[in-house]
Amino acid sequence: MNGTALQTLTRFTTKKPAPTTPKGDPDSATRCTSIPAEGSDMEPRIAELEAHLKSLHKNLYQARDELQAIRYRVAYSTGILIVIIGLASWIANSRFDQLLTLLN
Repeated sequence: MNGTALQTLTRFTTKKPAPTTPKGDPDSATRCTSIPAEGSDMEPRIAELEAHLKSLHKNLYQARDELQAIRYRVAYSTGILIVIIGLASWIANSRFDQLLTLLN
């Protein structure tokens, strides 16, 4: 498989490190350790993110299956093309004398 196609497909699924706050920021301790209050709207947001993640995985698997099907089609077409070229060259080689007489 082509490296660039694989990189393109996996670019969206790789984990990126979480951004860190500078040590000199006085509010970093309160921001990082703050616990959301009861009844916050985090649960629906998490559910939405999970749904997006599932759809991304589904799309990734579909793209992988399509690439595999394309690869099989290309291999099959290449095999057929090799057989046709081989037959054409065999016929041309066995009938070379007749081709020369026709051209003259």
